[in-house]
Amino acid sequence: MTISEHDLVREETAMAVTATEPAAEGGALLSFPDFTYRHIWGDRAGRWLLTLNHPWIRSTSNVFVSLSELDDIVTNVDPVPKPKPSFARMSVLSVAPTAGAVAVLIFVDSPTPVYTQLSYLAVNP
Repeated sequence: MTISEHDLVREETAMAVTATEPAAEGGALLSFPDFTYRHIWGDRAGRWLLTLNHPWIRSTSNVFVSLSELDDIVTNVDPVPKPKPSFARMSVLSVAPTAGAVAVLIFVDSPTPVYTQLSYLAVNP
């Protein structure tokens, strides 16, 4: 059996950079310790296991994840890349929260790397 480039699983881990304290009164629609977060994972093609570390994620957390391609054009006025429609087939294959982290297996079906972002919504029961 031959293993193709798309069958390989690469791994990367990152630390979420969010506030460590709950938002001030009226500052957020989610209540502590629920949160949303976006992480730019950069250029990806094939299968990737991407692990995000965050102290508010528990093994009992309900974590929802979406995958999007980002526009790589940024300016000094607007330095944050914006999501855009992608012609690559991209899938979130599985989401597995653990104590202090969430592992997400993605697949980007593209001959060239796609500039990607994962958006996370964590709800703690």
